Order: sequence, then structure tokens, then C-alpha cells
Amino acid sequence: MLAPGPVLLDGDDFFAWGTNAPTITNVSPLTLCAGSGQFTITGTNLSGVTNVLIGGTPVANFTIISPTQIDAFAGLGTNGVVSVVKNGATFNGAQAVTINASPAAPTVAVPNATVMLGVTATFSATGSGGTFSWYTAPFGGVAVATGASFTTPPACATTSYYVAESNGACEGPRTQVTVTVTPITFTSSVPNLCGNGGTITLTATPNDPTFSFAWTSDQASTSFATPGAISTTATLSQTSSIFLATTANGCTYNSTPISVGVYGFPAITPTATPNVLCDSGMVALATGITPGNFSAICITPVAEIAPANTTFLVTNGVATVPQTSGGLDDGGWGAIPIGFNFNYFGTNYNTINVGTNGVLQFGAYNAAALGDFTIGALPNALDPTNAIFGFAHDLMCGFAGANLSYWTSGIAPNRKFVVNYQVFPLSNSTLPVNFQIILKETTGQVEIVATQVLSTGGKTVGVNNPTGTIGAAAPNCNVVPNSANYWQAQTATIPAANPQAWRFIPPVNYTINWTVNGVGTPAAGQLNGVTVNTPSTNQMTYATTPYQVYIQDPITGCSQVYQTPVTVNTSPSAPTATNSTQCGLGTPTAQVTSTAGANGNGQFFWFNAANNGTLVQTPPNGVYTTFYSENFNGPTIAAGGTLSGSANLV
Repeated sequence: MLAPGPVLLDGDDFFAWGTNAPTITNVSPLTLCAGSGQFTITGTNLSGVTNVLIGGTPVANFTIISPTQIDAFAGLGTNGVVSVVKNGATFNGAQAVTINASPAAPTVAVPNATVMLGVTATFSATGSGGTFSWYTAPFGGVAVATGASFTTPPACATTSYYVAESNGACEGPRTQVTVTVTPITFTSSVPNLCGNGGTITLTATPNDPTFSFAWTSDQASTSFATPGAISTTATLSQTSSIFLATTANGCTYNSTPISVGVYGFPAITPTATPNVLCDSGMVALATGITPGNFSAICITPVAEIAPANTTFLVTNGVATVPQTSGGLDDGGWGAIPIGFNFNYFGTNYNTINVGTNGVLQFGAYNAAALGDFTIGALPNALDPTNAIFGFAHDLMCGFAGANLSYWTSGIAPNRKFVVNYQVFPLSNSTLPVNFQIILKETTGQVEIVATQVLSTGGKTVGVNNPTGTIGAAAPNCNVVPNSANYWQAQTATIPAANPQAWRFIPPVNYTINWTVNGVGTPAAGQLNGVTVNTPSTNQMTYATTPYQVYIQDPITGCSQVYQTPVTVNTSPSAPTATNSTQCGLGTPTAQVTSTAGANGNGQFFWFNAANNGTLVQTPPNGVYTTFYSENFNGPTIAAGGTLSGSANLV
């Protein structure tokens, strides 16, 4: 517990403190109207006063202006001295105050009204025959209208007014009335889009002929078909915040915005092995999903713009928030609020630790991990674990021009947490190292955007799990195909004219279902033996083409059906044989003809055994003219047919 004053006695289980007692030196005026009269108390040590009384009755309202002044409004009490309460003790002044009677608070039969935007409301007050005044504050202020009836200005927002009755000498306490503006809300036809985006329908409610609508977005890529209509279609190609401003009679109402996510389809390449069968066989179906690891891809580099609520940890080389450990060379800040729950390798975090050397670390604060560390390949148990690396190497935040800041932007469930580094390598204050690390709500994705990195030190960009056993490094986006795991202690630089950016996508426990030839509902699955939610190879004994795999992301709800063809060839039936017998010298000839309707494209293969054996004539032919001194019985056709009859070759 923090003592509210100087500690006078401190024991094992207690402490005592002292505080200066308040004094009342003057009260003005000394004659007040009950329930409304304003007066001022002057004195000393008035800070910390918790109550003001007249004749032992609490006043209606009071405000501590300074340690030497309190402004108050009289209640409905009796005459008496003014006193104040501080730390549970009551301190009296010397002057007595006289309270004159005031009319009671007026009665308003219908004190609440609900109207559309820009519409007025009318209230009527009754009392004891005095005059009525209407105010915008419960105490003090200047009357905005007089009379028993009051019509408000056009209502731009929910607003309260206050009416009091005066008997000519005193004005009594006030009665509150409230005019509520009907909220203007809007909905989207779908909560999010998948793949490359698409079109949604936005509809506002309620409607009124006086309303003018204006639809806008935080993304320039988002377009509205009819931006001034109550309902419009919007085309989105990326996650966007949607805003609606409605105007009427000089009033503007800003509706609560929404965020519409654009989430990518599960990126897989399913395979069937083998993809060509004769009649039937075993097909190994594989989704192509690698379980358990982040994937790293190159994306278009677009840096986030810092909002007004940006928090600076370092400004122009000076720490503006006290560090948890170290200095501006090898130090860090602990428990920085993310602003939402972020799932990293299966654990939700709402805070993160920020290091001067380009490392963000989750969980318990680790000064060593955020200080000086060894750069190596990812994953790596020697590097800071449970961490994100944004051009991590020995950096300096203490040079002039260095800035380190963070902010949370966007609308749930698609908010972003951004840490913005504008720093330098330890040994050179002329080489900028400018990059952002971005954490994305819902998807759990990490994005790193490098706008200019001129340091030639060994830099690592990537992610590392809590045990250092799973991780991924950023690829090289300057070559095609992108070179995987490139940014590991890499000395290459990134000029401002050629920025780079990466997205690290966490592993997802996808819903996986296979179907045959599109038969059945993809989400339900039709193949026996295929285990849902198991991204693995499955043996199937089907001879139907094609196979389809249905993949759904349980986080975003996005699903896609991928197809992998399996060609099934029907084997020809056994050919018809013409036997040949040759006595003495000569060349016997055995012939076969197709019974499978090969349409002139079939080929015949001759073997010296009914099963397996050796191919005895090439090229394939329907006539066999080679001399053998043995019997040749039943050549086997490669596709599964067997020659009937016999050819006696002598």
C-alpha cells in the first residue's frame, strides 16, 4: 500500500502516516438557494477532500479547483457552518451559511425522447407556478431557453438538458431530460472474403428521406458502387475497415465501423501417386500440407503508417520509456501491450517484449535473449527462442535520428500490432536500418516489411518456436523462384528503391476431406479410410478420376476444393491367335489379332512364357517370325490379356 502522506511510523504489519489538515479561511457568498446556490470555499490543504457539508448535510455537488479552492452547489439542507471531510476526519469553518427555500425540481411527464438524426424533440415541465429555465448542464451555466415548453435543437447525438423552476428569489434543483438519437448501423452480407477478395453488400438502417450517406474505407483499393446510397456493393482485395457517415439537417452521425477480412485460401498442391492406373490399383492421396511449421512467402512491401496514438520507446536516440534491462545498445522493454490476443505457436499472448536488436520475444522477459545473442540458422535453440527476428543483429538505438515505436491499429477481429524500427548498426550512425514487424489478429500471421536496410552485418529475419525446434527464415525475394531460408546471418542490404517484405503463416489444423469425381458433399467427405483433420497420405482402392480434396481453415472459415486427376486405362482383352506348325526347314509364323477394339493403335508384345518371361521380339508386332526349336504357348499381353492357343515352333 502507498501511504497518502509522509510515513511517521513503519512496523512489520503496519505503517502510520501524517497529512496536513485542511483549513477553511472563507466561504462566499453566505446566503444560498437550496439545491442550486453556488459558493466558493478558500483555504489550505484542500486536495484530497472527499465531502463538503453545510450544517452537516452534504452539498449537491463540489469540485476541487486547487489545494486552496473548492467550488460547490448547496443541497437541500439546513443553515449552518461549512465543513470538509478528509481522510475520514471532519474540519469545520467559522462562517455560517443561510439556506433560502427554493422550488422543488420540476416534473417532466415524458423526460426521454428518441428521434431520428437531425430531428428536434419537445419537453414540457410543470411545477409550483414559477418560471422555468432550461440548461445544458446539471449545475451552473447559462440558460439556453425559458418557459414551460422546450424544443431542442436538431439532435446530432444523444444529449441531456436540465430544467429548473424559479420563485423569483431562488432557483431550485434541476430535472434531467434526454433526447436519444436512433443509432444508424450497417451490416455486411458476409463477415469476410476468401482468396483474392470479392464483393460484399453493405446496408444501413434506419433510413430517412433527409439522410445523406457516405461510405469510405481505410484501404484505397476498396471501391463502392454507389457510395452515397443507403445500400451499396463494395469490392475488396484486402482486409478493410468500412466506415459510414450519415448527415441530416446539419448533423453528422458516424456509425460504428466494421472490419471485413480478406483471407487467403489454404495453399496446397494435392497429389495422387500413381496418377495413371490400369483397371484398378492403390492410389496414395497426399494433401501437400507440411504440419507443424510456419511457411514464409514474399509479399508486396507496404509499410504501415503510424497513427496519432503511437507510443515511442525511443525518440531521436533517447529512451522515452524506461527500459526493463540493458541500454540502447543491448536492452529491451518488457510487457508491451499488443492490444489483442495473438496466438504464437499455439499459445495466446497479449503482451510482448521488445529488444533493441530487432528481436520481439514472447512470454517471460529474457534479458539475455533481447541483449547480445548468437545469430544462426532457424530454427535454432541457441538463438532467442519464442521470438520473431526482424533484421536481428547488433543494432544501436542511441544514435541521433534513431526511433523505436509501437501501435495497435484497425478494428477487431482484424487488428494489427506494429513495432517500427528506425535505427542503425552499432558501429555506424550513417547506415539506416528501417523495418516493421507486424502481428495480425485472427490469422496469427507475422509480416516483416523492410523499407531500407543498409547495414552489412549478419542479419536474421524469421521466426523461432519456444524450444528452438520449429522455425522459418525469410526467403530471398529478388530471385525467381524465391530462395528459401535466405535471411540467416545474411550480409546483403536492402536499398530504399527496392524494399522487401515477407509473411510468415502459422500452421493450421485444417479440415481435410477427399471425394471421388465430385460425388457427395465436399465438406462431408466420401472416401472410407480418410481421416478428417489429418494432413497425411492415404491409400485408396478407387479407380475413378478425378479425386478432389476439400480443405477448410477453421480460423477464417475459408475453404477450397482442389483436384488431382487419376487416369484409369482399361486393359485390352486377350487377342485371338492363329496357330502355325512347320515341319522340316522353314520359318513358322504365329499371328494374333485384337479382340479389344484397339482401333489400330494397339501393340502386341511376344514373350517366351505364359507369365512374366522374356520379351522375344521387338518392335511389337502382330506377326512372330523368329525360329525356335521349342514350343511357345500362350504369350502374355502386357496389359493383362493372354494369347490363347499354341504356336509349335520347330
